[in-house]
Amino acid sequence: MRRGMSLLLGSPRAVWLLAIPALAVGIVLGPLFPQQQLTLTDVFIAGLLVLSLVVLTGFTGQISLCQATFQGLGAFVAGNLVAYHGLSWWVAAPVAIAAAALLGVLVGLPALRLRGLQLAIVTLAVAVVFDNYVFYTPHFRWLTHAPEFVAGARRPTLLGLEFQNRPLRFYYLALAVFVLALLVVRNVRRGKTGRVLRALRDSEVASSVNGLDLTRYKLLAFGLSAAIAGASGALLAIRFDAGSVSPSPFDFVHSLNITAIAVLVGVNFIPAAVIGGILDRYFQVLATDVLHIAFDWVPLILAAALIAQIVLAPEGLWGALRHTYYSLLARGAPKILPAGSGAEGG
Repeated sequence: MRRGMSLLLGSPRAVWLLAIPALAVGIVLGPLFPQQQLTLTDVFIAGLLVLSLVVLTGFTGQISLCQATFQGLGAFVAGNLVAYHGLSWWVAAPVAIAAAALLGVLVGLPALRLRGLQLAIVTLAVAVVFDNYVFYTPHFRWLTHAPEFVAGARRPTLLGLEFQNRPLRFYYLALAVFVLALLVVRNVRRGKTGRVLRALRDSEVASSVNGLDLTRYKLLAFGLSAAIAGASGALLAIRFDAGSVSPSPFDFVHSLNITAIAVLVGVNFIPAAVIGGILDRYFQVLATDVLHIAFDWVPLILAAALIAQIVLAPEGLWGALRHTYYSLLARGAPKILPAGSGAEGG
């Protein structure tokens, strides 16, 4: 049984065996809950942001507190190109993703010499600079159109199908982007790049001694992580029918929150992106609307949960579930006794 499960989780077919049911559930959820379509779309957008941390922190062991900055750059680039330069979102989105990836590589340059707390401070400084200067001041009006900011970024069409004022179609677009990103990250993890990134995470010294190109793979990790965050920003640029983009969702506090959520759900695991997206969108609703907890207590509850998770389940919620599952399998597995033990005779 355990061998079969191991083969399932490790074989190439696992991508489809895991992705197809998830995609089927996603396809069904949208029509079933029409009032929640936009919020469910937000789950995929937030899930992309968590997935970007899975690549950078989970695979590579690098700390970033500016993921919302990459997301914001992707949103402003995509929204700007669509609203003011007449480009289709299908063209603007790849440009936005490339711009975010480029910024990620630039932010990753200090990571060539820094680790841990020092790198965290550098990325936090980047988030603060963009939050307080780039996204708000008129000096970068060519990008953000401050102080009015971007407006009028229309959703695209595909094969004659309009996405404007069609929340279900936009929901499916976000779902497709999210599933595609999951498959890309899954393939990266299974390939040589993923093995090298995990080797860097475990020991940079040993990786360097073995001849691995630390510079190349670190910058690749930052670039890929930022690109995924930029994709979430490109979706966020057309989230509203009015096509408005403002800097408020991209402050450094959001980066801190999404990092906390990623660690809480299990930043080392790809499925954590799904749980993290759900938690990011619905945790506050559950606390305030269902449990009737005052809004001011929500950050405190999240902080307490994070502390408890670090102490009790260092690998996060998904890691704890995974460990529990394999423990149950081990208990149920038949014990093989050595020959001649007399067990057969009772």
